[in-house]
Amino acid sequence: MSTTPLPRRPPAFGPEPWEEIGGPSWSHWDRWFCAVAVADQSGSLDPLEQRMVGELQVAPCTTRRRELPSHVELDPKECGLDEVSYAKCEDVKSVSERRLVARLGAANDEALFAITRALGFLLDF
Repeated sequence: MSTTPLPRRPPAFGPEPWEEIGGPSWSHWDRWFCAVAVADQSGSLDPLEQRMVGELQVAPCTTRRRELPSHVELDPKECGLDEVSYAKCEDVKSVSERRLVARLGAANDEALFAITRALGFLLDF
């Protein structure tokens, strides 16, 4: 008896849409975060939400080019910075919103996608 294998979905490793559930589109990162958060919080996200209020995850930047796969180049014209900078994805930190004094720039969609890919590489996703 011969069976035909079912077609497989292409792998999703970052912000690419994974599946639509209840209206919004979910990414692989959303799925991973939910699984870890629920496991860490005994099935309830309420304690996690209370702990994370006012906390942000940031990737520090440097202007020194090091040719590392975990460093994402930020174009000053696209991101509003004074010079070419590099997001150090291997050095993500959690900081309080109160520590942020002024906005120096903002990563565009292309940079955010590259940062997500670098984090996926670092986290072995």
